[in-house]
Amino acid sequence: MQDPEATLLVELRYFDQELAEAYRSALDRFGGRDNAELRRFRADHQRHAQRIDDYLFDALGKQSLPAEAQAAVSERMWPVRDARDAESARLALLAAERYCLETHQQATRTAALTPAAEVLVREHLDEEQQHVRYLEQRVLVSAGPSSGGIPPELW
Repeated sequence: MQDPEATLLVELRYFDQELAEAYRSALDRFGGRDNAELRRFRADHQRHAQRIDDYLFDALGKQSLPAEAQAAVSERMWPVRDARDAESARLALLAAERYCLETHQQATRTAALTPAAEVLVREHLDEEQQHVRYLEQRVLVSAGPSSGGIPPELW
């Protein structure tokens, strides 16, 4: 893949697909009080992946992410898939969402994006910030006052 915009967008699309699957896994295994929000977050990632896919197809032709890049993105989702309880799944989702947010923020600072692609990324960036804020709040609430919350260096 030669086009830097396509490379970046395909990586973001794959990350969104993986994160949507991580939410599905957490919902299937743990459920609970966060179900409605976690379903919404999953739908946000599915919608964003589809919008990027549509853009890539319309503007650039179908693109795929190299296998080694797919493996690197998938590896970031292992903590969610391996979570043994809802709290650890929530913490792992928070870490994945923070990474996704950072990736989208970095993407908006690159010169590789056309204005149309930048709009796609910025729209999802706003949703990512909402996801992170919600999960941070849930992780702190679930940690309870006796634990002092989750230290920021673990986020």
